[in-house]
Amino acid sequence: MNLFEELLNIVMPARCIWCGQIGSVLCETCFAEIKQPIRQVSRLEISGYAFIAYSERVATLIHEFKENQQLSLANNLSEVMWPGLHNFDLDKALLVPMPSKKSSFANRGFNPAEELAKRISRQAARKANTRVSVSRCLKIAGSVSDQAALSGEARRTNLDGTMSVAGFPAGHSAILIDDVVTTGATLREAQRCLTNAGVKVQGFLTFAETPPRNVRKRYEKLL
Repeated sequence: MNLFEELLNIVMPARCIWCGQIGSVLCETCFAEIKQPIRQVSRLEISGYAFIAYSERVATLIHEFKENQQLSLANNLSEVMWPGLHNFDLDKALLVPMPSKKSSFANRGFNPAEELAKRISRQAARKANTRVSVSRCLKIAGSVSDQAALSGEARRTNLDGTMSVAGFPAGHSAILIDDVVTTGATLREAQRCLTNAGVKVQGFLTFAETPPRNVRKRYEKLL
């Protein structure tokens, strides 16, 4: 929590999104629930790491962060996520957040994946003296339908050919950053785009991963 958020919390005390306790958007007790061991996951032939299985409680957390502009939650998520960087080769590596659609950015006023990437970078620098910068090199270049309204197969084809890359430094590799990995379609498109530009993609780092499809359907509308 930064100074502005601390002052705001004095004037307008926040309540924990899970238990309702006054004091912060995610209290220490509830925050402890998301501090889980890293897990290796794979989607559509791209591998990476996540920390927690998607559930109704996690859906609420992600929704508050992304749709209700509770940006302080990005600090909680990044604190959980940054140690996952040690599973990658960080020499000349850059964090590459998944891009937002223009409409999503206009509605939210920020790119959730970029906010996570910036905070992960700061956490690593402050807590482990590990320097890894953020590259906003990916852009949505085509028309994209709302992923939440699509089936798994449609998600896998909806993003094909929709990203472009510019300004990625030569000789560096990429670590993809996102909040949740579902089918992996977004990450796969990012990997395709970067690989075609001659960039090595080491894998991805996300906060949550979705459960099997029969369980996931209950929460997909919040993704």
